Amino acid sequence: MIIDLRLQPGAMVSELSLAAEIELGRTPVHEAVARLVVDRLVKLLPRRGLMVASIGLEHVKRSNAVMLTLLYNTRLLPNWQSSGAWLSRRRALAKRQLCNGF
Repeated sequence: MIIDLRLQPGAMVSELSLAAEIELGRTPVHEAVARLVVDRLVKLLPRRGLMVASIGLEHVKRSNAVMLTLLYNTRLLPNWQSSGAWLSRRRALAKRQLCNGF
């Protein structure tokens, strides 16, 4: 949601709203948020919630590398690449990020 800009940089969110949106319990969302804080993708603002941080090119590169590794290891990569969906999604994401100043 952060890497693909469905949550815009600077947006304020809460763990409860995230849990409701992705239909998970509070505990797994809390653990995921803790990891996002460590990865500097969100900032924890006491008594205010979470603020989505600006993402840089390194975050995008790292997420692409992880995604490609997962797809390759699950043998989904050849099917996904052959459809052209992967390349068009990556290009669209890059354009949106450049337009937003990332």
